[in-house]
Amino acid sequence: MAIPFFDNLTTFSRENDGILDGPAIAWLQKHAIVIAALVSCAVIVWYYRQIVVQGSQLLENGNLPSAVDIVPLHDFHWDETEPLAYRPFKSQYHLTMGVQQAEVSELIQIDRMYLDRIQLRKDLIARHEDQVLAVNPPAIEAVRELYSWLVDQYLPQRYGDIFELHRQESSGNIETFLQNKVTDDIVPIDPSLQSPEDALRIIGRQVEEDFLFLLPSGPEEQLVLEAYIACFPAGFAWTMKRGKTLAEIHQPVPDYKKKLQLSMDRFLSRLEPGKFVKRLNWSITPTGELFALQDLHNYGGHEEELTLENFDPSKACLRCERQTLHRLPKSRAIVFTIKTYMYPLDSIKAEGLGSQLAEAVDGLRNGSSPMMYVYKNAVSWGKVVQDYLRSESSQS
Repeated sequence: MAIPFFDNLTTFSRENDGILDGPAIAWLQKHAIVIAALVSCAVIVWYYRQIVVQGSQLLENGNLPSAVDIVPLHDFHWDETEPLAYRPFKSQYHLTMGVQQAEVSELIQIDRMYLDRIQLRKDLIARHEDQVLAVNPPAIEAVRELYSWLVDQYLPQRYGDIFELHRQESSGNIETFLQNKVTDDIVPIDPSLQSPEDALRIIGRQVEEDFLFLLPSGPEEQLVLEAYIACFPAGFAWTMKRGKTLAEIHQPVPDYKKKLQLSMDRFLSRLEPGKFVKRLNWSITPTGELFALQDLHNYGGHEEELTLENFDPSKACLRCERQTLHRLPKSRAIVFTIKTYMYPLDSIKAEGLGSQLAEAVDGLRNGSSPMMYVYKNAVSWGKVVQDYLRSESSQS
């Protein structure tokens, strides 16, 4: 069966004095499918390159790429939404980046714990602002950039049932503000209307996530912690990390320099705006405190071993951090977010996972970085927590 296009080529060759001879026409007809496929591939490649060029132009102009799609949650009932249930513990702990691709819509998570957590954050910002909030001059524009995107785009688009944009005329000008319909907070949209510290206070009072801003500094452009709103520290004070490089921040982490530093630096240097990644971390907190400046880590000192007499299992929790990373297009800052989940050990046992978590505690010292058992302070709580997890009470 002849292909019409190549029949036309035959006619063309006859009418144009043998530009294509008989063998050439036969060869073209024989390889028609292959040629058509190659042409299709060329068109696809050209189209893809156009998308990439357009996306790069958007990023150069300081906008989020068009591929970033914030998916709205319609008819969202925050007070009926259960917290995400993460169980990242394994029988052996291996120190890896453990990053996975994430969607922009995953950046902020809201569930039935929202109002209680926001009230706690407001209290912590009021009473311990020196511990939970800071801005160095290099991060001012990055803070304003994130603030503007969150309050003007992300929150009202993703959680329109909670955050509603309003526009009103005042003295001949149109003013835009965001209303939080859960807390009745009124939030200005324009970041220039408040200081960067105020911008971080507002962010910290609207969402549960902690935000850390890392910017390149020095001849080697090492990432430095230049700003944060972080109400739920996990065993250390962020004031001690402020102004430090990523390597210095992780200096106490066993084997970080040997096993992670190079790959982490390389990964973050290549992280482009519009790409979001996530990872999980876990530990055990005997007290269940979200604002934990100490006791969750051991930096090599002596720790008193917990006993049944001073251990309250009703307070003890599996503490999980869902961490995300992305880069802002204008300031080029890396934004590191942390959403902290607390799962009572009772609930872990009720799921039938008590023995698995107890095994994972042993796995902290049986994996690739045995000193993680000390770093996560299991030398203090390990035995009593394992005994409780393996006991029959509350097991399903």
